[in-house]
This record gives sequence, C-alpha cells and structure tokens, in this order.
Amino acid sequence: MVTVFLNMEGNEVTKTKAFKKNFYGRKNLCKARIIRDVIMNTTNYILPFEFNLPHTLPTTIQCYDDNDSSKCCNISYQLSIDILVHFQVNMKNFAERKFNVVSPPLPNDSVPIFIAPKNYVVQSLGGMMKKGCFNIAARIPDVHISKGLHLKLYLACCNNAISSIYRIEIKLMEITSWSASKTIRLGENKCVRALVKILDIPNLPGVERRKKAGSTAIDGPQYNKLLGNLYSEENSIQVKIPYSCRNTYEGRLIKTFHNLEITFYTRKNTSNPLIQIRFELVPLQRSLMKHLSFLLYLLKP
Repeated sequence: MVTVFLNMEGNEVTKTKAFKKNFYGRKNLCKARIIRDVIMNTTNYILPFEFNLPHTLPTTIQCYDDNDSSKCCNISYQLSIDILVHFQVNMKNFAERKFNVVSPPLPNDSVPIFIAPKNYVVQSLGGMMKKGCFNIAARIPDVHISKGLHLKLYLACCNNAISSIYRIEIKLMEITSWSASKTIRLGENKCVRALVKILDIPNLPGVERRKKAGSTAIDGPQYNKLLGNLYSEENSIQVKIPYSCRNTYEGRLIKTFHNLEITFYTRKNTSNPLIQIRFELVPLQRSLMKHLSFLLYLLKP
C-alpha cells in the first residue's frame, strides 16, 4: 500500500531590508491537498489528478528592487508530492514542481476616464514668478487595456502662459512595491519601470504650443473648445502596451499599478505641468486553464 499526498500551494513572498536587517513576508494565496491510496500490483502505476484553480489567483511574477537586487518579491505556485510507503517509509517532498498562473481578465465593459479642463500654473524661480497657465484636458475611452494592444489617449491644451511648449512627453510607468508586513510598512521597496517613452508627440490641432497670453480662468467658449478637441480623432494618440508589462495587482504584500504620465515641457527654469492617469493592465483573454492536471508515474520498489 502506498499513500500519495499531492499538495498545491500559491504564495506572495517578499524580502526587504531595514536597519541593516532582513525582513521576510509570506502570504498564502491558495492551498489544496489530494490524498490517494494506491495498491501497486504492476511495475508502473499512473495516477491522474487535478486541482480546481480559483479565478481570483494573480499572475506569477518576480521582481527586484531598483537599487538592491537582494530585495525582491514574487508570486509563485508550487506542486509537491509526499509518499508514505506501507505506513513505514515517509518520503516528504518526494518531488516538487513550480508552475505559472495567468489571472483572468476583468469584464469586457469599457471604463472611460475623463480629466476635465483644468488650470495648470506655470512658474519660474522656484514659484516666485507666475507666467500664466495651461488649460489642459484629457480622456481615455477605456482604462482597462491588455498587453500588445494600443491605449488610446485624447489630449487638448490651451496655452494661456507667456511660455511656449516645446515638447510634450508621454511615459507609461509601472510601479511594483512590496513590504514584509501589511500592517507595518517596514522595509518597503519599489521597482519603477518606464515601459514606453514618447519623447515628443506630433503637433495636434487641439494643442496650442505657442504662447497665447490671456486670462487664467477658463471661460465658456474656451471650455467648449477644449471639449470639442477631446472628441476629435485628430487629437488622438496611440500608445502601444509592451508584452513585458506585468498585470495590475493589489495584494496584501505586493502591489503593481500603472500610470500614464503626460509632461508639458517649457523653457529652462520654468515649471512643467504634469498629468498622471491611472489605468489597469489585464490579460488579453480568459485563461483556458481552469484546472491543474498532471499524471504521476510511480515505480514499484
């Protein structure tokens, strides 16, 4: 008689440093066990089995701190096998195998975001001198996007400052942070990646780059003009999401989020207005693997 214990487990695992000490964190995501009694009458025995995987499981990741590679975090899943032979010989961790999981996407409903026209004051000399403002508006039809697809952004700007805009930069930022504890953010670490960097977007009809001195307040006609530009296809920009991105995730120890940063650059020693738009990266389609299935080959001793 052989008793086989099949164990499946998923965890958030973190390693951080603080006060010259290492701190470790571990949070269980899933755990399951299958027990089978096998009477081996033949030399070889095949034992099929499967685990039902919850749809809430996050995607497998591994990440290192920007400044210290010894600080790291991962979301990992592992299958292990224990064998008890004739109630005498206990072979713990007889075999181990790690496997990857891809989390399911969010519902197909579009989630738009709209940044209403707003004044962004342009300053110089550390804020001592005000040079007017930019009236900026933006929108994204859907902030749920997948790797390999294009994120569509609409941008409009009215320059009411005495400074001209000479460059508009767009960056897609990914920030992964982790800690050893949920309640005490001790030794928190971050990995920040600029995945996409567009140094200068083409001249958009609804974006005034040259100075146009005027009032800092947004009047009715200017507000309507900005809104009209936001819904014009001529004012759209497409940002391709690279396949190297991680999925957006918020766990107890590990968090990954994504921002679209739009910076309007003026001349030297002058403030540069910045817009940040949060969006979510999700898998392209629902994972087909609803079960974890393996065949276990046992050899008769």
